[in-house]
Amino acid sequence: MRVLLADDQPKVRAALRLILEQLKKVEIIEEVVDAKSLIDRLEGSNPDLLLLDWELPGLQPGLSFNELRSHNQALKVIVLSARISNDQFAPFQSNPPCGADAFISKCDPPERLFATLHAFGTD
Repeated sequence: MRVLLADDQPKVRAALRLILEQLKKVEIIEEVVDAKSLIDRLEGSNPDLLLLDWELPGLQPGLSFNELRSHNQALKVIVLSARISNDQFAPFQSNPPCGADAFISKCDPPERLFATLHAFGTD
């Protein structure tokens, strides 16, 4: 699974990289720090999975994840946030204009990310 990390915080990206590198079928292909870079890299790198910071600089509040998928229809999107809890995000997951595949709080243990990736077919 080819992964694009989108988070402006270097420590968060480093932690995610450390977690993801433990998985055999995961390849981190790009890291971006803002929405413009994200759009540019989605067009050029063709990831299978996007780990997206909910508060990525430049990300417009009304942006649909389906718009992000216009570059790759099979793209899975996992939203990460330190400020929104799983319960608060639940309505966004079921709301068709949003269309995120999963939400993980940055406060969740790594096992939650592993379980989510496993559900997407990653060992």
